[in-house]
Amino acid sequence: MNTEFGLEPFEDTRDERAHQIIIAHLAQASPAEQFSFVQRSNYDGNARALRWLADRSETDRAAILAMYGVMDKTGAFFETWDSNGQNGCF
Repeated sequence: MNTEFGLEPFEDTRDERAHQIIIAHLAQASPAEQFSFVQRSNYDGNARALRWLADRSETDRAAILAMYGVMDKTGAFFETWDSNGQNGCF
């Protein structure tokens, strides 16, 4: 499984071509369009494209922060911890 980004290889050439089309779109997409893509993505189906966006310095910060939620596989609320060890959701 030691493939690009630690992901399984493409199952067939159609999957690889679909990925290339998505990347070509994201490369020219506006920050709002990239953010929308992240918001509508799921980790299983779009992991390569999300990783590609995350690795680009040009990707808007809002898309990166939204990606954090997509990549959280537990579905849990994000928690913060104060100096006393108390947690709170935000």
